[in-house]
Amino acid sequence: MKRIHITNGEAFNEWFSSQVQEKSIPFCEAMMSKTVRGLPFEKEFVVHRASELGVSVSDYLEKMTPFLEIIDHLSQIDELVLWFGVDAFCQMNLLTILKTLESKGYQGKIKAVLFDENEPWENSLKKEKKEISLETFQGLYETVLLERKHAICKDEMMQRGIELFLDLHHEQGRVMRVIQSHLHLDEENLLELIMEETKQEGLSDVQALQMIKKAKKLQNCSQAT
Repeated sequence: MKRIHITNGEAFNEWFSSQVQEKSIPFCEAMMSKTVRGLPFEKEFVVHRASELGVSVSDYLEKMTPFLEIIDHLSQIDELVLWFGVDAFCQMNLLTILKTLESKGYQGKIKAVLFDENEPWENSLKKEKKEISLETFQGLYETVLLERKHAICKDEMMQRGIELFLDLHHEQGRVMRVIQSHLHLDEENLLELIMEETKQEGLSDVQALQMIKKAKKLQNCSQAT
C-alpha cells in the first residue's frame, strides 16, 4: 500500500521526515490570511492567492509544487495521513486540503493526526490516527473560506477552527479588540502580546502585524472624524 503524509509546514515536515521512514510533504499555504476565490489550486484560485500574498504566480506554484505533485497522482496513493495542529490556522489549511481531495474525487483512505504545536513534537507521534470521511466537510469550504459565513460542522475541532477564523476576520472580533486596547504599546511589545494571545488562532507574525496596521489605520480615521 502506498501511503503519503502531508504535514502542516516545512519546519514540522523536516523534523517528521527524520522520525518516520515514509514519504512526507509539507503544505505551504496560509488560508487564515487574505481572501480566497474558486476551487483550490485551479487557475482562478492560484492567480488570486498569489496576488493576495504578494508573490508571483510562478513563485506560488513553486512553493506548492510538492503538494500539487501529490494531487496530480492521487490515483496512485492508497492512503493519506494529514498531520495538522489544533489551531484555526491549521484547521483552515486542513479544510482546503479536504476540499481539494473532494474536488479531485480521491477514493483512498484519509486519516488525520491533530496535535498541539506548542507541545513537544514527539507527542504527535503518540496521537491516534483518526479516519476522515470527506462527507463530513462538504460545503464548508464554500461557506467559510469563500463566503466567510458561519457553518455547522460535525467535527468538533473543525467547528472551533471555523468560529475562530470568522471571529479573527471580524472588525470587532476578539483579536482586533485586544489589539485596539493595547495600541499604546510599541510595535515590538504589541506583537509579542498578540502572538501570546493568539495561540488558539495560530496567527503568524506577518498576519499579526497586518492586523496591528489595520487597527492603527482605523484609530487614525476615527480620530480624524
